Amino acid sequence: MTSADTETSRPGGDSAEPAIGPAGWGLLPDVEWQKLGWRELLHYWFVQFNPLYFISALCMLIGVFLVARNIEALDPKSPERVQLVLFCVIQAYEFLLIGGAALLVHRARVVRPAVILALLEAVFLFDCTFRLESVVYMGALAYALTAGWLLLTLAKLRALAAAMRVRLPRQLFASSGVCALGIVVVIHWISQPGADKLLALQVAAWFGTLVLFLLHVRAPALACALAQTPLQEDRARRCVNAALRLLAAFYFYHLWSYIVLAADPDVLGRAILPQLGTFALLQMLVRPKDQDVWKFGVLTFGAALSAAPALPFAALLLAAVFGYRVWRGARSGLAAAAAFSAYVGLWLFGWTSWDVPLPPLPAALSAQSICLVLVLCLIVWRLRDPLALAALALGAAYLCYRYAGTWLPATELGWGILLLACGFVALGAGIAINWRFRGGAALEPPDSMSGFAHGPAKAE
Repeated sequence: MTSADTETSRPGGDSAEPAIGPAGWGLLPDVEWQKLGWRELLHYWFVQFNPLYFISALCMLIGVFLVARNIEALDPKSPERVQLVLFCVIQAYEFLLIGGAALLVHRARVVRPAVILALLEAVFLFDCTFRLESVVYMGALAYALTAGWLLLTLAKLRALAAAMRVRLPRQLFASSGVCALGIVVVIHWISQPGADKLLALQVAAWFGTLVLFLLHVRAPALACALAQTPLQEDRARRCVNAALRLLAAFYFYHLWSYIVLAADPDVLGRAILPQLGTFALLQMLVRPKDQDVWKFGVLTFGAALSAAPALPFAALLLAAVFGYRVWRGARSGLAAAAAFSAYVGLWLFGWTSWDVPLPPLPAALSAQSICLVLVLCLIVWRLRDPLALAALALGAAYLCYRYAGTWLPATELGWGILLLACGFVALGAGIAINWRFRGGAALEPPDSMSGFAHGPAKAE
């Protein structure tokens, strides 16, 4: 420990406003520099790591579960009123967690217990007690309550950042707000009569994966005013990352708990494999190698096969992810894969069950097929993608085989006009190819051709 940290950690220190030392962020005491007695250890584990905070959170979680399970015993005539009171109790507890963290940081000037309170608030922030599900069937009041919860979530996030003196970037704040909005939308979606719960739960899982990518992988670096040294900055960064991981983890906890506890057995059986596909989707976003993007893309689509209503959306999602990776610099045919994924998604759109035959493929001259050809031509032109070029060649060969008897002329005059047109097309294509690849190194003519290139050699 440093001298500043020793002054901060000592029980009953004489300093009125002790500086916050580096170990104020750590989880374990640094016993390498001094031998701790039993009094120091008791102070460390029962003051700096106050177990009452964890006991308090555990009591709240168990208490909410027990009260919610026996809600009708409190008010048999109006259980909705008790649900509303319980909803408000949880919101008040969360604000107390944030207020306690602010008090400890700004007044008591102790960070480690405040970090514990902040991490506990990260557990409660995305409604781990399922209070939104309890109020969603209250008619028009449900929309007001869920909208209020969304606004309160944003306010709590701002207040928590201010309490811990963390500068919250707009991107991170927006990502957290979008995640909370997704929870509200999905809960209202699955509460509607006749809603396709399997599709809603799968879309929620994909949405959570994208938010996890924004919250953790692509999140900007956060600065904390409490950290004054490189060691403190490192520990503060770890605490912030832990809070972000908790937010993402409890989003999926909320989703998967609903699948296990509240969903129908038929939905539960068909939802397991597609939900596991969300891990493959995350790997598509973070893996650096193009080959890995291909492999996990196939796994993502294959995992969605058991959820037929989600299959068109899986193809469209793959198109978006492939396109994102191409925009970030990936190649290896991913641009062509994005085009074909979008084509498949539009082809299957509206198909909902394996009991129903697949829709017919779009016609060769349909708007969907023409758009695919144009996009592949653009990919070949801009990216020189061999997969797109091979797809165009195979498509042209198939069209010739399929429609040659219909399209080819039957008279000599017709063949003459066709060959004249092909001459112009070939000339334009040749010029276009040389123009497109004009940046390559020019080849010198061989020695045997030098006479043609420079004229006849002069006799000596």
